[in-house]
Amino acid sequence: MANQSIVSGVGPYNYIVAPSGNFLSIQDAINNAVADGYGVAGTTIAIVPGTYTENLTLAANINLMGTGGEGETIIIGVHTPPASGAISFTNINFQSATDILFSAAAGTCEIKFYNCLFLLSVAGHICDLTAWTGSITIESCNESAGSIDNGIVFNNGGSAVDIIDSTVGVGVVGPTLSGPTIIRSSHIGCISTFTGAACAALITDSVFDGTITIADPAQVQLFNSSVLVGAVSCIINNSTAPVQIANTVLDSSGASVIDGSGTQLELCEVVYPGTTSSVAGTLTVLLSNYTAAGNLRTYGRMELPTTTATGAQGIIYQDSETFIHTLGTNNVFIGSETGPLTLTTANAVNNTAIGYEALHEITTGARNTTVGTQTLPVTTGTNNIAIGNLAGSALVLAESNNIMIGSIGVVGDNQTIRLGTAQTSNYQEGIYQASSGATKEVVYIDSNHKLSSSNLGVTQWAVATTSLTAAINTGYIVVNTVPANLLVITLPAVSAVGDIIEITGLTVGMWQLVQQAGQTMHYSGIDTTPGIAGSISATTRYDSIRIICTVASAEWNVLSSTGTFIIV
Repeated sequence: MANQSIVSGVGPYNYIVAPSGNFLSIQDAINNAVADGYGVAGTTIAIVPGTYTENLTLAANINLMGTGGEGETIIIGVHTPPASGAISFTNINFQSATDILFSAAAGTCEIKFYNCLFLLSVAGHICDLTAWTGSITIESCNESAGSIDNGIVFNNGGSAVDIIDSTVGVGVVGPTLSGPTIIRSSHIGCISTFTGAACAALITDSVFDGTITIADPAQVQLFNSSVLVGAVSCIINNSTAPVQIANTVLDSSGASVIDGSGTQLELCEVVYPGTTSSVAGTLTVLLSNYTAAGNLRTYGRMELPTTTATGAQGIIYQDSETFIHTLGTNNVFIGSETGPLTLTTANAVNNTAIGYEALHEITTGARNTTVGTQTLPVTTGTNNIAIGNLAGSALVLAESNNIMIGSIGVVGDNQTIRLGTAQTSNYQEGIYQASSGATKEVVYIDSNHKLSSSNLGVTQWAVATTSLTAAINTGYIVVNTVPANLLVITLPAVSAVGDIIEITGLTVGMWQLVQQAGQTMHYSGIDTTPGIAGSISATTRYDSIRIICTVASAEWNVLSSTGTFIIV
């Protein structure tokens, strides 16, 4: 098992790949992480700058992260993803003669690339996963100079694909996208094909350098974008499903900008600067019933349809990013990238999220409420409340029933309240002094900042006017107006070590403290008679005594007393 290590400028991490780290090869680090059980729990392997030539067999939930500047951590090879689970890659310069990830087998593993570079020297793909159904995310990534032919994603299995804030793709080998697809604020440098009944693509604020082909029955929405090609068509639409193009530049010097046999093409404010012939083939063009506008004002009401998982309707966007939507039942998501469109609508219900990337990872979690940036990235957790920047951001899976205010929380928290992280003072209204007879407890905080309470040694006072059996941690003020009769107070049958009982006289009548079977009291060097025959009795009006349980339910020591007593 790996020990946590720190390399200069890196760490601490359990797994560091570096000449001075605890592993020299990435594969060795992956294998050790799996052997240590992180294939289930998940962990990140830190890789210091350098060149690593390895064909990796990747493992579920074992993520790779380069620790240097952009492009400084280079991994050369073709790598096999795990069939299930999730993996991510951050700040890595991937290089390959063909593909980066390759598998001909079916798989459900979720794959994410963040801030990565790609250099493919021969025709290939970032993800050549022909039968994959797990989602693929490429975010804030770029094509390296010298890359020759990168087709990005080749997939016929129906994977959901997100390409966000990235410049990827080069050459004539293009992506084949067969599932729900989002391309946002990106530059796609190759041809692209959308195909299959599961394919519903939303493309916004992006630039394409190659022809977009839409095969039947794929659905495509192309908004606020540009398709810049040479003497070929910008769009070839052969789909019978709706294809919508709005606020977009289609620039081609060919005979037609849009070609094909599609039957539901909708155009709105599309510009064709390179040719006078815009539409060819047997396309059916349906004039759209909406328009683009610089300013929009309504004197009535604005109605949105129900949000759909494809993002085709029921969403308000800001700068091409999802800003407000209500996917699911009784869900409200407000903020950029808040509440994913991939959540399970049958399970993820009654959630409210406000803020950038709030509830960003939710899948089946329900009844969560969160306000703040990047709050509460639980996937299946329920009944959580998170308020504040990054509140609850450490809760990433099924954590439930938590309240996180100004605290990131701790992985695995359940039924936990955490308030704040850097505060040194606490002023709080509503704190009150308990009235006589109510249970009073001491509140304390331990070294882990955990708040707790105890009534150990704290006496709750009551007035005793008749004989009774004492309650633990209770004091009695004896009011007995008949001098000839002793008011009898009996020890409790059950007590714990440290429990306290106190008695003080007030009136002319006296009191007597008696035992139950198996009990004994110790007064300095004198012991009472064991059992029901033993007692301690007051002899003057204001006699007082304080005793503590030293053996559970059996023995009591006199801690202090005032007066003169009869000890039997």
